[in-house]
Amino acid sequence: MVSVDEAARMALDLPQVVEGDRHDNRTWSGRPDRLKGVTKRALREGIIDGWLACAPPKLADEYIST
Repeated sequence: MVSVDEAARMALDLPQVVEGDRHDNRTWSGRPDRLKGVTKRALREGIIDGWLACAPPKLADEYIST
């Protein structure tokens, strides 16, 4: 299992990613100007791909089959 510190190191290794705090939780985000050239479709696909990579297999299969 990956620790939060390991996830933080991975996220912060990416260009222009900054660490923040929201509701007493660590957050990582890219600079907002990185989204200027991204289409809604590409952003949605990226979010879904990230979710599918972390979702339990049964839940991911259910989502894909709908």
